Amino acid sequence: MADPLWRTSIVSGPAPWQNPAELESERRRLPDSLWRRLFECEWCAADDALADAAAVDACMRHDGPLAAVPGTAYIIAFDLSVSHDHTAVVVAHATEEDGRRIVVIDRLEAWTPRGGQVDLADVEAWIRQAAGDYGGASIIGDPYQAASMIQRLRDAGLRVKPVTFSAGSNSRRAQMLLRLLRDRDLDLPADDRLRAELLSLRLTEGSTPGTVRLSSDGSSQGHFDRATSVMLAAEELLSRPQGSYLTAMGIILCTSEACRRGMHTTWPDGRPRTHCIHCGTQLDGPATSGTDGGASPAQADGPTGAGAPYRQVGSMKFWD
Repeated sequence: MADPLWRTSIVSGPAPWQNPAELESERRRLPDSLWRRLFECEWCAADDALADAAAVDACMRHDGPLAAVPGTAYIIAFDLSVSHDHTAVVVAHATEEDGRRIVVIDRLEAWTPRGGQVDLADVEAWIRQAAGDYGGASIIGDPYQAASMIQRLRDAGLRVKPVTFSAGSNSRRAQMLLRLLRDRDLDLPADDRLRAELLSLRLTEGSTPGTVRLSSDGSSQGHFDRATSVMLAAEELLSRPQGSYLTAMGIILCTSEACRRGMHTTWPDGRPRTHCIHCGTQLDGPATSGTDGGASPAQADGPTGAGAPYRQVGSMKFWD
């Protein structure tokens, strides 16, 4: 007979004492199979499709390259390969929509190996042109097989930041891409190859405990270079302060198309800037030769001048 002092019970689903908000956060972050095993106590295969067609199609919001918008901080991300694999480069920026940060892929270009190899000179030329077209956009990518190209881009005055690939960073990027697709926080071009790549991706558990990794089911010939470039761009953009870089640093651009140079929104003494310190254009109206609050660039003769230009980092001001 069963001992009356003992009883057993089965509670399905997450433990009742767990915080619902934290559970929902974990549900959005984790692949379905991992969620079910960790929180639903179910036996299931450790293999999930990254996203379904409805999620991918909902994120494909525009048809082609988007023109650069002055004052927007752009990023160029590349996934490079010399032979056998494809090479892809994207131009992207972040914007806000209903209080959410949206990653916009403005341009996408990919190279297929011809004769077993990708011509890196073509890739480098495309990146240089894109950086010029998008306001000197900074560049990120895997330095493997790209050390010489990166050095030449830096010698040309472009900002290049290498990124690393490890089990941990790959897992974070995979989970980030999962969340962006689930939440429809991507604005992608309607590119058939990119769509095929995203639909071919599967999330599996990594060899390191607590990590996941991306693999392809083979339907896109095993390549997901476009998706990798999207992930690199999104990771960099979402790590930055909200708003554009210029806005975050308190910088405005001259409204004259002939100038378009940047300056801080106020003089060092706190007065709002009304005219460009470079060309004298009135910032809130047509071009004029007036002065800025009584202090023109010519009168700004040092830190004690009312209109001395300065650089600001955080709360610190530096006069050149």
